[in-house]
Amino acid sequence: MTILCYIPDILALIMHDLFGGVVYAGIDTDRYKYPIGSGRVTFGNLKSFMKAVKAGFVEIKTPKFSKKVSKMPLFQR
Repeated sequence: MTILCYIPDILALIMHDLFGGVVYAGIDTDRYKYPIGSGRVTFGNLKSFMKAVKAGFVEIKTPKFSKKVSKMPLFQR
Protein backbone atom coordinates (compact mmCIF):
# COMPACT_ATOMS: atom_id res chain seq x y z
CA MET A 1 0.00 0.00 0.00
CA THR A 2 1.41 3.40 -0.96
CA ILE A 3 1.09 6.78 0.69
CA LEU A 4 -1.36 7.79 -2.06
CA CYS A 5 -3.97 5.58 -0.40
CA TYR A 6 -3.88 7.79 2.70
CA ILE A 7 -3.97 11.21 1.03
CA PRO A 8 -7.80 11.49 0.89
CA ASP A 9 -7.97 10.66 4.62
CA ILE A 10 -5.31 13.26 5.41
CA LEU A 11 -7.10 15.84 3.26
CA ALA A 12 -10.37 15.09 5.07
CA LEU A 13 -8.70 15.50 8.48
CA ILE A 14 -7.10 18.83 7.54
CA MET A 15 -10.31 20.26 6.10
CA HIS A 16 -12.37 18.96 9.02
CA ASP A 17 -9.96 20.52 11.53
CA LEU A 18 -10.18 23.86 9.71
CA PHE A 19 -13.84 24.00 8.70
CA GLY A 20 -15.71 21.04 10.23
CA GLY A 21 -18.46 19.01 8.63
CA VAL A 22 -16.41 16.99 6.11
CA VAL A 23 -18.30 13.94 4.87
CA TYR A 24 -16.09 12.99 1.90
CA ALA A 25 -12.64 13.71 0.48
CA GLY A 26 -11.16 12.24 -2.66
CA ILE A 27 -8.22 12.72 -4.99
CA ASP A 28 -8.80 12.78 -8.76
CA THR A 29 -6.67 10.31 -10.75
CA ASP A 30 -6.02 9.45 -14.36
CA ARG A 31 -6.92 6.11 -15.91
CA TYR A 32 -3.75 4.59 -14.41
CA LYS A 33 -4.76 5.74 -10.91
CA TYR A 34 -2.03 8.41 -10.84
CA PRO A 35 -3.05 11.67 -9.07
CA ILE A 36 -3.70 14.54 -11.49
CA GLY A 37 -3.37 17.36 -8.96
CA SER A 38 -6.98 17.92 -8.05
CA GLY A 39 -9.43 16.54 -5.57
CA ARG A 40 -12.73 17.24 -3.91
CA VAL A 41 -14.12 17.68 -0.44
CA THR A 42 -17.82 17.44 0.40
CA PHE A 43 -19.21 19.21 3.44
CA GLY A 44 -22.33 18.03 5.23
CA ASN A 45 -23.56 21.50 6.17
CA LEU A 46 -23.73 24.96 4.68
CA LYS A 47 -21.82 26.62 7.54
CA SER A 48 -18.69 24.50 6.97
CA PHE A 49 -18.95 24.89 3.21
CA MET A 50 -19.18 28.68 3.45
CA LYS A 51 -16.22 28.84 5.87
CA ALA A 52 -14.14 26.92 3.31
CA VAL A 53 -15.27 29.11 0.42
CA LYS A 54 -14.51 32.31 2.34
CA ALA A 55 -11.01 31.09 3.22
CA GLY A 56 -10.07 31.00 -0.47
CA PHE A 57 -7.07 28.73 0.02
CA VAL A 58 -5.31 26.58 2.60
CA GLU A 59 -1.54 26.37 2.96
CA ILE A 60 -0.40 22.93 4.11
CA LYS A 61 3.13 22.83 5.53
CA THR A 62 5.00 19.68 6.51
CA PRO A 63 8.70 19.00 7.12
CA LYS A 64 8.95 17.58 3.57
CA PHE A 65 6.80 19.95 1.52
CA SER A 66 4.60 23.02 1.48
CA LYS A 67 1.48 23.19 -0.67
CA LYS A 68 -1.04 25.94 -1.23
CA VAL A 69 -4.45 24.43 -1.97
CA SER A 70 -7.00 26.66 -3.66
CA LYS A 71 -10.68 25.91 -3.50
CA MET A 72 -13.27 26.30 -6.20
CA PRO A 73 -16.83 25.90 -4.96
CA LEU A 74 -19.14 23.50 -6.72
CA PHE A 75 -22.79 23.45 -5.77
CA GLN A 76 -24.61 20.14 -6.15
CA ARG A 77 -27.92 18.92 -4.87
